[in-house]
Amino acid sequence: MLLFFIFLTFSLIQSPIECQSTQKSTTHLQNLERQDNQRSDNAPAHLIEGIWSPPNPSIRFSPTFHIQMHNITFQAIHSSNLSIFVLDAHAAAFTPAQVATLRGQNKTLLAYLSLGEAENFRRYWQPFWANPDSGPDFLVTPFEADSAQTGKYRTKFWKLQWQRIVLRFMQEHILPWGYSGLFLDALDAYQYFTDDASHDSQAEMIAFVRLTRNQARLTAPDLKVFANNVPELYEVNSFKGLVDGLAVSETWFKNGDTALSGTNLPFVENVLKWTRLAKADGKTVLAVDFPTLPENVCTFYERCTEEGFSCAVTDYAFSGVTRVCEQRRPTTVITNPTADRPPSTSSGSTTKARYTTATTGRLSSTSGYNARAVENFLVFFAVALLSVFVF
Repeated sequence: MLLFFIFLTFSLIQSPIECQSTQKSTTHLQNLERQDNQRSDNAPAHLIEGIWSPPNPSIRFSPTFHIQMHNITFQAIHSSNLSIFVLDAHAAAFTPAQVATLRGQNKTLLAYLSLGEAENFRRYWQPFWANPDSGPDFLVTPFEADSAQTGKYRTKFWKLQWQRIVLRFMQEHILPWGYSGLFLDALDAYQYFTDDASHDSQAEMIAFVRLTRNQARLTAPDLKVFANNVPELYEVNSFKGLVDGLAVSETWFKNGDTALSGTNLPFVENVLKWTRLAKADGKTVLAVDFPTLPENVCTFYERCTEEGFSCAVTDYAFSGVTRVCEQRRPTTVITNPTADRPPSTSSGSTTKARYTTATTGRLSSTSGYNARAVENFLVFFAVALLSVFVF
């Protein structure tokens, strides 16, 4: 009789445990799917600190060029399978031998050079320039409200004094290192002066680009020139022959994740009109946007790739962060492939994770464990008490 009551006790305890295990498996599976739904809808795009290089079957689109203005290293470029890099030569601090090694790998290294803005972190900068009352007359005053924060000051770029400063900086701090080309920035500064009848600011900017290119090619005859964020200048015949490529940013998304196709479609169409002309002429087009939402990252890469451009998604600081479009979410395997269900698809281009039902092993869930332990103790105590009265 005592053995019967012991057997009954363990049966009552074990049965809830088995039921609990099944319930835990089902609950855990539901939690995983719920969490994946939330990740697919709300998670930021996959971020990679540094240059994205290794092939990965889970990645659908990744950058086809790299732009980084801070903390880039020789080893990162050396080990990368990308071929075009935009960098700040001063911040990179490579040796000429290192640049030659990278170019020997058929890598194109474009050194940043601003034509339309003076930068207070460059070697040419003089402290007294920051005083609008005593600074040089090639600086536009009053200064922009954020100039002290960004370190960038708009210039009257046609002034010979400013042009000599830029060309000397290029000749002393870029060309001797043997970079593949120049990434010319702040060319859109000409737009600030379009209402000034005393200057044909567009023609003067094109003339400054020509002067920079010609001076650079006296030292490096094969040097390439890329013009940043002035695709409209490609309509000017005298400009077309000066550049080997165009660079554009925020073509499809502005301020991170605002889709320009819905808010400023004429802007998108114009940029694409000019960049398509350049692409048809055999120029390289570099396109970078800054979306963070996964569906927007994938949308950018899809549209950019369709145009045949070189594409990248990064952050506004160009700090080396890379955003990629994932083919699907990381798969969580819970043992039984026969119980697998077809994957569902999110609103973007990313496929959600796939889960399988657990039939072997135990899932690590403690939900309801304490309540079940109390229940088992009460069952055991009741049976034990009954045994005392019986025997």
